[in-house]
Amino acid sequence: GELLDLEKHVSGECLYAPELCQYGCGKYYYRYILPVHEQDECPNRPLHVIIESSQTNKKKLTELEVKYQEQEVLLSDCKTEMDTLKKNMQELKEKYKMEIREKEEQQQKMSEMEQELSVLQACTDFTVGKVPQWLIPVSHYYFPPFIRVMNSFSKYKKASSTWYSPPFQTQPDGYKLQLQVVADGSGHRKGTHVSVRVHLMKGENDAKLEWPFKGQIVVRLLNWREDKHHIEKVINFSDDDPLQSCSRVIEGEEASIGLGYGRFVSHADLDHSPEENTEYLCDDMLCFQVYKITLQSGPEVPSWYITPVSASPYLLPPCTLSMFNFSEFKRVSDDWYSTPFYTGPDGYKLLMEACPNGFGSGKGTHVSVYVHLMKGEYDHMLTWPFKCDITIKLLNWREDKGHVKNTIHFDDKIDIKHRDRVMEGDTAPGWGIGQFI
Repeated sequence: GELLDLEKHVSGECLYAPELCQYGCGKYYYRYILPVHEQDECPNRPLHVIIESSQTNKKKLTELEVKYQEQEVLLSDCKTEMDTLKKNMQELKEKYKMEIREKEEQQQKMSEMEQELSVLQACTDFTVGKVPQWLIPVSHYYFPPFIRVMNSFSKYKKASSTWYSPPFQTQPDGYKLQLQVVADGSGHRKGTHVSVRVHLMKGENDAKLEWPFKGQIVVRLLNWREDKHHIEKVINFSDDDPLQSCSRVIEGEEASIGLGYGRFVSHADLDHSPEENTEYLCDDMLCFQVYKITLQSGPEVPSWYITPVSASPYLLPPCTLSMFNFSEFKRVSDDWYSTPFYTGPDGYKLLMEACPNGFGSGKGTHVSVYVHLMKGEYDHMLTWPFKCDITIKLLNWREDKGHVKNTIHFDDKIDIKHRDRVMEGDTAPGWGIGQFI
């Protein structure tokens, strides 16, 4: 506004008017700064001013300390709340993953039950309650021998469409395959025969397997009447076959070319033959059995190598873990890591590591074997740190004895880093035996 009385303003109102310190130090300060100087800075301050200033500063300091403590408590509460939110979020994520796993498991069980029910119902209708043993699905669903039932044969035949079986594997940690059946035949056999082919599929273990795939797959079309006169064909995957049929699948889910038989069985032979006592088409169903798979890339898998089938979707002990290309891992000094497995249903998740050239005390002379804890779906429900004895056998291919057996102890004697819950990354440092063999 308009300054009406300059003298009054300068003498009592202007904050920037210079004034002399009252305690005789001889210094001038702007009017708004002078009180600070006289109370806290002037060397000529009277004692009572110094005491008063000290008490004021002490009071301010106390107030600041109280505010600081309040802020610390507030910060601690926020941190606790944040940790709780993070924990709840992680549990929700794990719960979601578990629900997805359970849904997949239920779908897989439903598929298996539908397969078995199809066979059992057809057998019951046909034999008036007596189920032929050779048509009862065996316990192995993913590995040979097993049964795959093709329902609605006439529908596929009329539509000239292809039936795709649920995928299967040659063995645990093996190649992934699928049976494909053309009810009305393919190529020159269209309208007269059933065509059957096997296609390689993109699998979880492909990176650890030898390529191209070589082996023989024995496929049977089972006779509903008695346990003989089954139609059996051997499908060979060899160097003479197109590379697209036996190479690793990189694009898409299955190989572009399958191998098999255009004339697997003629339509005329499917119906009941009293002379031969055969009937391959019953209640509009064909019952195929993948009887045997023999790999040319290695010796045939002995019966004691087969992993028992569990109801769990996860790999559980006792289980077989196969290491392919051992010499290549040894040559390049690389370590092999197994498929993850669990201590039990809803248990700890683990991973096995093998060092062909050894590590630590076994370097250059032994194969070293270690087990790693992994971040698992059920960690929030388990007791930590992990404490367990894990027995590992290196199996003898020749006979069911002479296996090399060692036990890895996860106990209080080893560093907690090997046994604690995995919070960062996917795996904990491994613990095992440097001189396994």
